[in-house]
Amino acid sequence: MTRHLTPLHLAQPTISPAPPPAGHIALYPGPDDTLRHQTPAGHETRISPATRTVLPQDHLHTDTGWWRPVPGLDTPAQPGLYRLTLSADITANLGGSTNLRLDGPPAAFGSFAAFGTQEDGPWHIGLNGYHWLDDLADTIRSPHRSAAADGLVLITAPGTITVEAGLAGLNQSDDFEDGDTGYALDGADLDPASTDVAHGGDQSGKLTAHAGDRAIMYDWWPTGPGIDWTLSAWLYAPTGHPKGSAAISWYDDDGQKISDLRDERPVPAATWVQHQVTGTAPPGTAEMYVQIGMETAAGHAAGSVLYVDDVVWRATSGWMRMLAGSFLQLTPV
Repeated sequence: MTRHLTPLHLAQPTISPAPPPAGHIALYPGPDDTLRHQTPAGHETRISPATRTVLPQDHLHTDTGWWRPVPGLDTPAQPGLYRLTLSADITANLGGSTNLRLDGPPAAFGSFAAFGTQEDGPWHIGLNGYHWLDDLADTIRSPHRSAAADGLVLITAPGTITVEAGLAGLNQSDDFEDGDTGYALDGADLDPASTDVAHGGDQSGKLTAHAGDRAIMYDWWPTGPGIDWTLSAWLYAPTGHPKGSAAISWYDDDGQKISDLRDERPVPAATWVQHQVTGTAPPGTAEMYVQIGMETAAGHAAGSVLYVDDVVWRATSGWMRMLAGSFLQLTPV
């Protein structure tokens, strides 16, 4: 739906009126069908009509990992200088990431900014040197957010300005080649840059058990029901291990475990094997817990060693919804 905000069609004076007295302004129709504004000093400006395109109904985006156009949220533009404003109201799955960007005809940009609100408060980003298809905001992980962008654009050729929505889920890969990992540890020490053996590249993570208890690397992430996840890791035990593990556990808002997925089995001596779990977060899920390492079993003891490499933890589905009433506005300057 496109709304054209235009002035009333009034009789056009043949000459500009005299400047108004101090403390007043004069408004009158110009010959180009724009509303003119004159100050007591005789300065004259044009008040130009704006074009606002409003999203008529919710738009659902489910192609995780891709940018997709938002149908119905685009506006034609002729060459000229404009103030461009985008306002969007978005909901998304818990733990997912959303983003917005604009595309359009050849143009140069002045100052541009993105701002909005989400669950942890307001945010603002100055976008100096903005270009079409640049991200309008860093990825925002919030189930509900309001976002806007505003700035000047000089359009140099006719075309259409469109809005694209980006959807992403967590996609974390650890090959240990940079000697770093974001996982926490329980019951183990980790050398994140071991060169003893590697499944791919030159390095792997070396887990060494503290005692006879489990020895794992782990992490948490917010997520919601119906989101698909996969966790995989390549494991290597020089002398074998009775129970290598890759597991996902689902928890509710109260921190109670709902269920879990586990790939627990022996790791043969001096052989790389892949452990993997794939599944969908069940109803009531608010958070997930992932772990990789050694579980307690006969033969596991302090000093047990397990090498970990090429870990992949990612969401394979998700959704974001741009709500009806979001709008794109183009105002001539």
